Amino acid sequence: MITKLLRHFAVISVAGVLLAACQATPAPVPTPAPTIEPLPTATPVVKGQIFRIYASLPLSGPNAAQSKSIDNAINLAIEQQTDSGVVCDGIFKLDYQLLDDADATAGKWTMQREQANAYKINADPDAMAVIGPFDSGAARIAMPILNKSGIAMVSPAADYVGLTKPYAPNDPAAYFEMGKRNFMRLAPPLDAQGAAAARWANSLGAKDVFVVADVEQYGRGPADAFINEAGKSGMKIAGRESVDDKAGNLLLIVSRILISKADFIYYAGSDPAKAVALLKEARTEKIGAKMMGTSALMNKAFVDGAGDLAQGVMATSFGIAMDKLSPKGAQFARAYEGKYGAKPDASAFTGYEAVSVVLTAARNVCQKDRVALLDAMFNTLDYDGVLGKWSFDDNGDISLTPFWGNTLDKGVWQLAATLPVD
Repeated sequence: MITKLLRHFAVISVAGVLLAACQATPAPVPTPAPTIEPLPTATPVVKGQIFRIYASLPLSGPNAAQSKSIDNAINLAIEQQTDSGVVCDGIFKLDYQLLDDADATAGKWTMQREQANAYKINADPDAMAVIGPFDSGAARIAMPILNKSGIAMVSPAADYVGLTKPYAPNDPAAYFEMGKRNFMRLAPPLDAQGAAAARWANSLGAKDVFVVADVEQYGRGPADAFINEAGKSGMKIAGRESVDDKAGNLLLIVSRILISKADFIYYAGSDPAKAVALLKEARTEKIGAKMMGTSALMNKAFVDGAGDLAQGVMATSFGIAMDKLSPKGAQFARAYEGKYGAKPDASAFTGYEAVSVVLTAARNVCQKDRVALLDAMFNTLDYDGVLGKWSFDDNGDISLTPFWGNTLDKGVWQLAATLPVD
């Protein structure tokens, strides 16, 4: 890890010098000494400045429950870490606003809603930080817009590889046109999840794995990583195919799985509907291979769509086992359950951590300065939070990469294993 140094800013205000004029007279008179006012020791502090934090999250659709968890966690953090919204001894008055980037009719986030949110935030002179977006596709829309104003972004969930690292053409440079990165995330990128999935599959005895991915980049990342890691562990890749946009080639893919005699299917993608169609067709063809997928399977659309056929399906997700929480993590879990009457999910942890990073940086900087705040956040080092101890790397990615292995049992996802990335 490259050692990171926090920048310190000092503002020195210099008073002007007032010279007294002398008025000429017929007889010479002594010139009075100039009056010099003393230098002030510091610029007067303006108190009560608005420090606005936005969240851009889908409040309808398959990720609505996770968004609610994040919103709950943000409010809890503000309650615990500020004096009724006051920060820096009254310099800042915190204002938190939740924006919906989903369209209820579409049933998910939309480009139009995310663009509108980003432009609204950009136009707000009091906007200092954004929690979100939740979805990687939404992040790709918002990032280049918010980069223009240098507003710090922390996503609790966006995990597309190219948001922070070179992947597809122009990734990630297209999101940082101003040349300075302003995006960080607390969910590890999907390539790390794919590698963890391969190790889990190997531990479960998988021998011949057929990999199926979306044609989108969100599927290619974990698929590539799974295949690379499988080669290290000795598993055989029986085949690899991509489901087209309308899943029109699904019958061909399933026939190839059947011919390959694979004992394991790994689904890498963001669309749970395609995973449902794949599973149904495979079972229709009497293919008994076990199925594992990315966290895209862990939503209501997959569980309801697949029904009883999904019994025993596995999926990976970012998370920390509840029985292995850090002391701060356990304290947060108790406080969250006490306030909201439910145990926090992984999104609640990352949502709480995201706004905690913003608040910590605000207290350290105590200036209404987007550049200073962003630098303080990006240089987060050995942060001791509810996720454990971690840092942001030079790309803006979290150094922690633990994953959960989850198994579907009678329509409910159950924690089956904790999967460190390496």
